[in-house]
Parts: sequence; C-alpha cells; structure tokens
Amino acid sequence: MTEKENPAKNVSTQPDEESVADFLRSNPDFFEKHPDILESIQIPHDSGDAASLIEYQVRLLREQNHQLRRKLQGLVNVARQNEDLVQKLYEFSLSIMDAGDLQALVQIIDEGLQRDFEADAVSVTLFTEQIPENLGKNVRAVKRDDESLEPFKAFLAEPNAMCGRFQPKKLEVLFGSRGEKVESAALIPLGESCEYGMLAIGSFEPDKFNPGMDTSFLKLMGQLFSRAFSRYLHSVPGRHAQGEE
Repeated sequence: MTEKENPAKNVSTQPDEESVADFLRSNPDFFEKHPDILESIQIPHDSGDAASLIEYQVRLLREQNHQLRRKLQGLVNVARQNEDLVQKLYEFSLSIMDAGDLQALVQIIDEGLQRDFEADAVSVTLFTEQIPENLGKNVRAVKRDDESLEPFKAFLAEPNAMCGRFQPKKLEVLFGSRGEKVESAALIPLGESCEYGMLAIGSFEPDKFNPGMDTSFLKLMGQLFSRAFSRYLHSVPGRHAQGEE
C-alpha cells in the first residue's frame, strides 16, 4: 500500500501576484508605513530617455539615506559610550570619597583606572619632599624643581591634560622600566597649577591616546583627583605652595 500524498505539502505558502496586488490596493498607505521595503525594491520607469536620470536620482537619495543612517547610528554609539563613561566616573567618585587615607586613595585610583578605564600602566608623581611609606610602586615623590622633571618643563608651565605618543625619556620618568611597553599615554595635572603633582595613564596600544582626541573627560578626572589629593597633601610636610617653582 502506497503512502497517500498529503495535499497540504503541495500548497505553496507564498502569496501569488494577484493576492499581493489585491492587498496593496486595499492598503494604499502600506509603503508609507514601511518605507524600508520601498527602498529595497526596483521599480522600472517607462519614461524613455528620462528613465536613467530618474533612476540615478532615486539611487542617489537611497545612498544619502544610508549615509544619514550610518551617521545617526554612530552618534547613538558615541552617546552610549559617553553614558557608560559618566556612570563609571560616578562610581569612581564614590570610591574615592570613601578613601580613608592617602594610601587608600592611591590604591583606589590605580586599581580603578586599570579595571574600569583599561589603563595598562598608571603613574602618580607627587610634588612633596616627604610622603608616607607603602603607597605602592606606581607612586613617587619629588620636588617640583627636581631635574628629572626637565622633560615636562612646558607641561608644568602650562598644565593641561594632554595625550599622544611620548618620548622615551618622558616614559621612563613616568613609568620606569614599564615605559618601554607604553605606546601612548595621557598626562593629567593634579591641581590647576600642577601644585600637587601629575598623573599619567599609559596604554600598550598606539592609538589609545592620540593628540586629536577630546580631553574633556580627562580634565574632569583631573579635577576629581586634585580635590581628593588636596585632602591629604596639605598635611604632608614639604609640599610646595601653589604656583611656586
């Protein structure tokens, strides 16, 4: 006994042309509700020599629309990234506020920058003659006029957050032996006149910090760090007064 054919198997699930035509006649606003479908179909223009011009204009409008969509998506992605950075900075600020002493503050900054902001190396240089011990290998204390700071003379004269690929001599001063691996870095003044010192963030990626990037976020971070360090460094003997060379 042969198996009977199932009629349902032979029935096409695709609507025929007449069904589609009837649907469009009953729904004249269909393409207004679904413009993306209209963009993807081809409609011939029986306009003689003018057809090529019309098709060119339609194609041009489609390309412009696609470009605008890409730009909009780019703006949305940047907005999401900025929102994520703001949230991280907010949580970072709360952690810094909870620091009970200078040692805890330095540890929070070091770990936070590496964990939440993808820093490969962190360096804190404090302008003071005396500093508590056990602050970590990434912290050093020097006088503001120390000869090792000669490569940063221009930065100290006009302290502003800066990014880029630093000279090997600067990287060595900031990161020691780790400076050989740092391909790009950001330098942030601690204090409006760099009175507390400077903080450096290093990356093993050449384009992580580039001279053309916006430094607004780094400036906000610098203001946060400066306020935090001011809570402790004012009581450490030997700190130079603001603006003193």
